Amino acid sequence: GSSVTVTGLSSAMAYTVTIFEYNSFLTIEYYRTSSYPSSSKTTLAAEPTSSASGISFSNITPTSVSATWTNGNGTYRIVTVKQGATNSNLPTDGINYAASSNFGSGTQIGSGAYTVYDNTGSTVTVNNLSPGTQYTFSIFEYNGTSGAQNYRTTTYATATTTSQASEPTQVSSSLAFTQVTGASITANWQNGNGTSHIVTVKQGTTNTNLPTDFTGYTANTTFGSGTQIGSGSYVVYSGISNNVVVSGLTAYTDYAFS
Repeated sequence: GSSVTVTGLSSAMAYTVTIFEYNSFLTIEYYRTSSYPSSSKTTLAAEPTSSASGISFSNITPTSVSATWTNGNGTYRIVTVKQGATNSNLPTDGINYAASSNFGSGTQIGSGAYTVYDNTGSTVTVNNLSPGTQYTFSIFEYNGTSGAQNYRTTTYATATTTSQASEPTQVSSSLAFTQVTGASITANWQNGNGTSHIVTVKQGTTNTNLPTDFTGYTANTTFGSGTQIGSGSYVVYSGISNNVVVSGLTAYTDYAFS
């Protein structure tokens, strides 16, 4: 024949297979030993029995994000990142994947899943991301090196996050007021280059309470009914327009719009 399966080998061990041709005549074997094929192969290490878990994200910026997780019982683990809501591309046993924390620079597994981490720790900061884009992280535990890598792919940790949108470079301007009554004010402005805007109103002559990144605010044109930012600053508008009519005001009272 031309194939054989050898059992009883040890894990993560290099074995050399050599083949000798021979002829037999009258029960006497004559072997060709002047030249013969020989090749080595390493058996796989034992596969880990528990997967990483509990991926969490922090320090999210428009171009980077930090991921932290709880390790499984593999000696090592690789982390892959893919743009989009899923990342089910699986590593292949016996293969070493070069990692780079710059997304797109490490070894690609399948289509679009890049290796960003290969080590023994439990955190990585990934750079070179696109602003406002969804990314899915997957973590594969493994044992073995130098061709003996055995990846746990039956279960693995996976989680999705979105990079922060880029900050607008142009602010709104030309804020002006029309149709002022004892209980309402119409505000008009020229939009900056953000895709959306919020308007806050505070009783008094100043309004310096700032919104917080990654926070959604509920707007209500009735003063005091929208989300409050800081102390006394209420969100009265959230959208893409350039005007709002604010009601529920008190006559003869100053209001600061931001």
